[in-house]
Amino acid sequence: MKLKKILNIFLLLVLLFFLNFYSSYPQKKYTGLEIGLGLSPNFNFHNSSFSHFEGYPNCCREFSSGFGIGYSINTFLTYLPNTKILNKKWGLNFGLTVNDLDGKFSTEDFFANIIVGNELKQGISEHRLSTDLNIISFQPEFLIYPFENLPFDVTLGFRVGLFSKTNFDYEETLISPEGSTFENYSRTRNNINDKIPNVNPLNLSLSLGANYKLLEFLDFKVFSSLKFFYGLSNIVNNLEWKANNLQIGLNIAYKFPKSDPIPPASAPMPNYPAPPKTEESDAKLLVFSSDVKLNNGDTIKIDVLKEISIRSFPLLPIIFFEKNSSKIPEIIIEPIHLRRKYSLNKEIISKTAEILKQSPLSKIRIVASSTNSENESIAKMRFEEVSDYLVQLGIDRKRIEFLEKKIENPMNNSKPNEDENYFVQFQLIPDQELYITERSEEIITSKDLELYIKTESSNPQFLKEITGKICLNDIMLDNFYSDSHKIILNESNNPVIQKEGNFKLNINAIYSDLSGNTKVSNLNFILTKESKIINIKENSTDFGVSTRGYKEFILGFFNFNEFEFSYIDKSVKATVLENLSNGKKIEILPYTDNIGSPNYNRILAGKRAESAIKLLKIEKNRITINITGNYPFKNDTPNERIYNRSVFVRIYE
Repeated sequence: MKLKKILNIFLLLVLLFFLNFYSSYPQKKYTGLEIGLGLSPNFNFHNSSFSHFEGYPNCCREFSSGFGIGYSINTFLTYLPNTKILNKKWGLNFGLTVNDLDGKFSTEDFFANIIVGNELKQGISEHRLSTDLNIISFQPEFLIYPFENLPFDVTLGFRVGLFSKTNFDYEETLISPEGSTFENYSRTRNNINDKIPNVNPLNLSLSLGANYKLLEFLDFKVFSSLKFFYGLSNIVNNLEWKANNLQIGLNIAYKFPKSDPIPPASAPMPNYPAPPKTEESDAKLLVFSSDVKLNNGDTIKIDVLKEISIRSFPLLPIIFFEKNSSKIPEIIIEPIHLRRKYSLNKEIISKTAEILKQSPLSKIRIVASSTNSENESIAKMRFEEVSDYLVQLGIDRKRIEFLEKKIENPMNNSKPNEDENYFVQFQLIPDQELYITERSEEIITSKDLELYIKTESSNPQFLKEITGKICLNDIMLDNFYSDSHKIILNESNNPVIQKEGNFKLNINAIYSDLSGNTKVSNLNFILTKESKIINIKENSTDFGVSTRGYKEFILGFFNFNEFEFSYIDKSVKATVLENLSNGKKIEILPYTDNIGSPNYNRILAGKRAESAIKLLKIEKNRITINITGNYPFKNDTPNERIYNRSVFVRIYE
């Protein structure tokens, strides 16, 4: 019945979630005070070491542990100040709860030898103890929001409570041998139902938990909670018995909104002479930025500071095919140090076409392979398939040369890398290197734009009322009712400005004078963002304040089962040597494919690291070698295995 009641309450609260689809509410400002109600099931874990309660005989050797499911009803008051600790939002929560700490204990014990027929058998009984415990407790907590853009907080606190219910049921049941009974001719005895004696008046626990906001509607919010309570005090004096419990709850809170400010009372009008009767007031709007008057239609700039992140890796000019196939396959790779997948063959051909367009005097040689187990014309077919693709991208066919590479004895035939024999390789004439480069921009901050709005009139004493509004892309930003007003705009306080493009800023005012005349003054501006680059990071990985970040590059690649470089990135080599001369820490990470035993590949990786040191012409004590045994890429395709036969270099900040 208790579980059914909890389930029904849960279903009722879950229905609140759907209010999110039917409720709309304006943005409001709140005081930081919240009150609410929460419900949760309790999963109780009892740690104990006792055999009986005071005033009752020993029942068994020991009750060592128990488990029970109960409920918790929580009322709370939360305060979220408009300040930060360590640049994080924080708050305090005070709860008054009713907690059910029920538990069930069970242990088996030998109590006597029993004669059954002509046999002597051991008598085994099961001792069952059920406790019905309930506490009313006070729970103060400190909460902090570790992530600025997530409605998630972590709580730490304690719980101190008084027991309101301390009942127990005990029963001993004969479980072996079958057909036997106790001295009372029953298979059960010692049935006891009473209150637990000598209960500790106070129950103290530490709490650790987390809350996640699910939705907001009207002035309410619904959030889920997960809390663990670690028992510090024994439930019964002089007995080793503590209770820990886990709560998974659903809560609803009411947020107290700030009351709208009461506009100041208008000062009594002085006894001016009767105003002259005019057809229209001469009042008009003036807008200033940095003490510079803006004219209607002007463009206003907001400075946006950006950090550019560049991530790149060398693109090897080779395409692999299926056996006896000339169709260009779709190959997808996902380097671990980059943030997106690449359609590799399309990237290779497109990048090759770009280089040929940039170098109109360059030519390209397409080396197409064939094996003695394939169609005789397969190399020519592969060449024509790739050259047709280049022609579609705008490359003159006269700039493309064909060279067939016949592989009479395919390497490792019928082995995992047999598929590396079916390829087309690009050779640029003269030689040039291909790169894939990913470029991303991150907005760090934007400067505040302060606009001062003033009213100009030859007879300001005759103005009776000013009603003004400020709109951005037809969305209301602010109202003003005086002849002087200031507004501050930036990306952080206005979600409209966070979008790309230009924005329309409209400032409108309606003036009423003492003669009953009205005048409308309207100004329109174009708001645009001007980006300024403050930092460029290439292949950087930042681990935070406590750990130094690093830049990671691919130094070069190797052929299968070899440790001499088949390809060297000269620009990376120069970058490494420059940073070594500046005293930076350098780490070499050699890799292999997954063909061969782990021990053999570890030795091969070590030899590839030696080749890197030899290439850089440096002493071993100036560099760190890290053989991880991992793979930067998968090993499912020839392309991935080739990229795994590499040496990475990390340059630490």
